[in-house]
Amino acid sequence: MARIKLSEAKTPKNMRLYAIGDVHGCIEHLLKIHNCIRSDLKKHPVEDYRIIHLGDYIDKGPSSRAVIDFLVQLKQLDPKCIFLMGNHEEKFLNFLERPEDIGLDFIKYGGRTTIKSYGISARRIRKTIRSLKNVFKLLKQYIPKSHIKFLQNLEFSVSFGDYMFCHAGVRAGIPLKQQSEHDLIWIKKEFLEHKELYSKVIIHGHTPFNKPQVKKNRINVDTGVATLGMLSCVVLEGKKHRFITAT
Repeated sequence: MARIKLSEAKTPKNMRLYAIGDVHGCIEHLLKIHNCIRSDLKKHPVEDYRIIHLGDYIDKGPSSRAVIDFLVQLKQLDPKCIFLMGNHEEKFLNFLERPEDIGLDFIKYGGRTTIKSYGISARRIRKTIRSLKNVFKLLKQYIPKSHIKFLQNLEFSVSFGDYMFCHAGVRAGIPLKQQSEHDLIWIKKEFLEHKELYSKVIIHGHTPFNKPQVKKNRINVDTGVATLGMLSCVVLEGKKHRFITAT
């Protein structure tokens, strides 16, 4: 199987790809990055494009509901936008299906801010936290059905040209088309430490750094917006790459 390095990878002809890192409830940064993308498209027109969101839209930051609201509307308005599953979305969906199994893990993992963003006060959360069924019932009352449908229909990966996009990464030794859903949204150390090439360059998030990581086999665009204050987007066109950031 052919292997490819970043310096040789290219997008489909006349197509520009934008890939946005982990958002984590930071709506202002997400709106800024989309404004920057629209300005970039206006300033540098291209025949075709895709805007790929790499997952982890919720938790940690204060505005998870607003982020999902925006993305639901965006999906309806722009079919060139693609939305991938992150591990935080998977955990949230699992909590909604099995609150007593997942509950405390979801809440400790940043879910408390997601619950608050849906209009459930911190006081009510404290009162119901001992009964995960009560938290579940509250969320069912507050979360729009369109949000649940959006989250349930997220993709786990997508490929264009010599690039594959996923939330966390891939496992070496397994063909990219056969990667497990769990690895695509959860893998970390094994992927980050792997130095060899894949059949495509992997564009991912999941592991925050203070600036985008550019390696010969991957690009990481998670710049820890909820804690470090910067949301990053990689722009791929032909054999070139560049970055757009929002602070």
